[in-house]
Amino acid sequence: MRLRALDTLAQGLGVTKETQQDTVQRLDTIVIRLSQPMAYTRSQGAAIKPVDTRSVTGSNIQEKIKRFHMPSFWTKTNRATINLNEVAFVNWNAGGNNSVSGIMSLHSERNYKFRYVQWNNSLDFRYGLNAQEGQTIRKTDDQIRFSSTFGHR
Repeated sequence: MRLRALDTLAQGLGVTKETQQDTVQRLDTIVIRLSQPMAYTRSQGAAIKPVDTRSVTGSNIQEKIKRFHMPSFWTKTNRATINLNEVAFVNWNAGGNNSVSGIMSLHSERNYKFRYVQWNNSLDFRYGLNAQEGQTIRKTDDQIRFSSTFGHR
């Protein structure tokens, strides 16, 4: 097969059989491709598909629009409590007075955390009153506490 290819090459170049030996000796490498790879192109274009507009419109009407909400790095906690107490003595030999008391408290926290920064804040309020039989109203508890801690890692 190689000889046939060389003969074909020699005829194409116009080399006779006498000079063919000289030509082959001077050439180091001969590359003969028997088949060329086929070059092809892919057609580009818009694919048009029919769409049933009734089905698309019906589904879009029922879906709610989802909006983007910016994430908050703050966490919030609020807690309020009210405690009411009543003491009543009826036919009590050891003594004592009837009384009504109440304590109101509020606890609030605001904490921030983002990447390497953390900031914790808390605020506590407490206030209490006591009313006894035959006496004026007295304060039993009062507290205001604020705490703030900042940290960076």
